[in-house]
Amino acid sequence: MKHPGEIVIRHLQSTFTPTEYLSLIQQPQYQRAGQFTPHTTGKEYWARLPLYLVARCPLCNAAYVERLDTHSLLGWHPHPDRWDFIYTSKRRKSDDAEKQKRLNQVVEMSPPDKSSILENISQRIDCPHFVAVQHFINLHGILPKEMRYFSNQSEVPFVMPVFLPDDVESYAVMHSLPICRIEKKRFKPCYSLYLITYYSSAPHAMWERRRSEFTGEDALHFPKLYTWRTVELNKISEAWDLSLWTKKGKLLWLDLGQDDLPLKGKPPEEFPYANIEGIQKSYTFRQGKLKIDPY
Repeated sequence: MKHPGEIVIRHLQSTFTPTEYLSLIQQPQYQRAGQFTPHTTGKEYWARLPLYLVARCPLCNAAYVERLDTHSLLGWHPHPDRWDFIYTSKRRKSDDAEKQKRLNQVVEMSPPDKSSILENISQRIDCPHFVAVQHFINLHGILPKEMRYFSNQSEVPFVMPVFLPDDVESYAVMHSLPICRIEKKRFKPCYSLYLITYYSSAPHAMWERRRSEFTGEDALHFPKLYTWRTVELNKISEAWDLSLWTKKGKLLWLDLGQDDLPLKGKPPEEFPYANIEGIQKSYTFRQGKLKIDPY
């Protein structure tokens, strides 16, 4: 998959006109250092964002939906800490405590109320089997010149094997959406957003296993998701082999060919994300230049 194809674009939603969108996000009070900062906006922005289906739980079929800004790349800041949501949120001094509280909800296996888990973001999971969600943005070789600055993790999706053990019923569900850029006063799908959501009959066990392999001072607070450069990922080559996980029956996907996006897992030969190309390292784009991290 080299770019957002028609089968992906058919699920794209636009809830602003390009003129409305730009007039809103370019307001000075929503800018920091020349960058659009979604967390400074209010209902005039968040309430109008499209509500997308992200995944369906393979255990209970609960739908995970979240408002995502696919009109442009301007509000996106991919980061591996964001295991419990996809789009950006306001950073507060209490964020670490709030994140630990949410993690404890999952660890304790009490169904969390995810209908408004984050300030200014509409997200609904409503599933006791939810473990985590990863997101990846692939630029498909296009320089995001509409951005002053953009940092990204790996463009190529990978799974976290620790969340997909053989001895506990567990699954990952993959989906994709296009992200646009504004060209000639039109929203043009250019980039791809890849999503991998994890579910398990025992979320507590999954996070305890992640805790046991997580090292560093942050382990005292909450374990992060894998990044491309972690020791774990470098040692676990099968994390990149998505087809392997579909053959194991561990990695399912939402059927892009159907309007209601049902779960699909067979045949594995129809898995649509087997050959995603892109940069497998983190990088930054600044002042018109892309710099790939050397390590």
